[in-house]
Amino acid sequence: MPISWFGKSTTRGGAVGTALESPAVGWAQPADRATGRPLRRGQVARRWRSFSVAALAVILTVSAPTAAAANDDRRTGIQGNLLIRTDDGLLRGVQADGVESFLGIPYAAPPVGDLRWRPPQPVARWTGLREATHYGNRCAQFAGSNGAGSLAEDCLYLNVQRPSGSDRHSRLPVFVFFHGGADTGSSDQHNGSSIVHAGRIIVVTVDYRLGVFGSLAHSALTAEGRGDSGNYTVLDQQQSLRWVRDRIADFGGNPSHVTIGGESSGAQEVCVHLSAPGSQGLFRAAVIQSGPTCFSQTLADAERAGSDLATTVGCQDAADAPGCLRGLAADVLMASFHGQLPVVTGTPTMPNDPRQNIADGAFPAIPVLIGTNRDEGRTFFAEPKISTEQDYRETLDGFFGDRADDVLRHYPWAPEAADNGFTGNYLLAATVTDSFFACGNRTMVADLAAHTSTFVYKFAHRDGPGLGDRFSGYVWGAGHASELPYLWPSFDNGLPIAAIFDRAEQRLARNMVSYWSSFVAQGRPAVRGLPRWPSFNNSQSLMSLNVGKGLERISMTSFTQTHQCAFWDEFEP
Repeated sequence: MPISWFGKSTTRGGAVGTALESPAVGWAQPADRATGRPLRRGQVARRWRSFSVAALAVILTVSAPTAAAANDDRRTGIQGNLLIRTDDGLLRGVQADGVESFLGIPYAAPPVGDLRWRPPQPVARWTGLREATHYGNRCAQFAGSNGAGSLAEDCLYLNVQRPSGSDRHSRLPVFVFFHGGADTGSSDQHNGSSIVHAGRIIVVTVDYRLGVFGSLAHSALTAEGRGDSGNYTVLDQQQSLRWVRDRIADFGGNPSHVTIGGESSGAQEVCVHLSAPGSQGLFRAAVIQSGPTCFSQTLADAERAGSDLATTVGCQDAADAPGCLRGLAADVLMASFHGQLPVVTGTPTMPNDPRQNIADGAFPAIPVLIGTNRDEGRTFFAEPKISTEQDYRETLDGFFGDRADDVLRHYPWAPEAADNGFTGNYLLAATVTDSFFACGNRTMVADLAAHTSTFVYKFAHRDGPGLGDRFSGYVWGAGHASELPYLWPSFDNGLPIAAIFDRAEQRLARNMVSYWSSFVAQGRPAVRGLPRWPSFNNSQSLMSLNVGKGLERISMTSFTQTHQCAFWDEFEP
């Protein structure tokens, strides 16, 4: 099945940790770690083979590349001056090019000291004027393609951007966006000016606890948390949504007209919010980008992983574990953490499996916009290079075992000159694109559409700038995260992306922003002058977002054939 076999995941073990060291592609460097010398022929295949399907599921959840850290110019370069009073205190924001921005607004108390691994607490009111002209701290994370590293735990900040001239009487629609990257990423990657302009919408971007600080569970923490631990990322996001409910009217937003959205791990969390008890009533529509399922783990599994970490760092005494763990430096904890899934079930935060809730219709019937990219898997499989048929075959054996021959028949070795030696990488990436992202998304769409209005897209532009130039000759295609610069021009991966769009790509970006803004404003992507985008419920079709052919509807039948879903539907490893 397209979802279940990737869902058989564990978050412990060295494979996951190795992958996280190279977040640009979710893979380790193709060299021997002891000698530093390149791997010899055959060793490459063994490196792939050592990576289990279970570990791959975690990589797809936590290692998607996102933008590099915003440089100083982006963080401080907005010009202008304005003041606004909230119930928490007086803020000074900045304005430029028709957008007023209030950056680095605290939505919860700093989760430091005794508040580490506790639910977010209310913000303390401040006196005097608080500058809201810079983004807040990046939450603690390692450096990588997502940008600079950080050890900051004081990071629960959000940003509000609104059209110039808005006031408390404007009652504008609100779009709250949760960044991707899981253990990495930051709100400063998502300047919402384009969306603000296109739809007269207020955009809110959020930072929240990541990695060990967002998802560590432990039996002693569960006891402290009255049956809950490991859900601090979700709890932070819920706190940010409550802040929007209680404060966004101060900025001219309508607290009853909130859409939430996210990409990759952010999309996984949006899926969680659809049915999480503490999220109900806080939003009226949802956008899910490249998040074709809702990964979760049981409390018992999460606590077991947390106990292993506590032992590793010398806090094995269960009774004293919380105090011991809270006394350790951030980098010590981060170095010992090997990734966990985004939500822990069997807890007050998430009583039941969120994916099963979608299948059962146990969520509010709110509009959903959902989709995937044509070549999602290419973002994760740029290295090590699989340039021979034998290495490709050995890699398939490692991934698919007894079913490798079946996969080979559907994804046969067929090198072309344009592949530049990456034939095996593209083929392996296609198996992940199809089985997990495309066909998993198809199943998710069917479950959503059985209960609510659902609008589906496929980002199909395969010849864009790509996500970087680290791998000479590698073609990223419409890889995971490649749609983001079209919606958020500030998004890059260490190199400019939107800044080098050609005219056709600029037009595609304008059209996508218009569709997304329309969905936020009215619960459906309907834009005068652009092709009609009907709901999947009424059309059994989706919108292909591309240049050249441009915007066109394609049938779900065509989509499933392209991605070989009939094969993956019956697949069991």
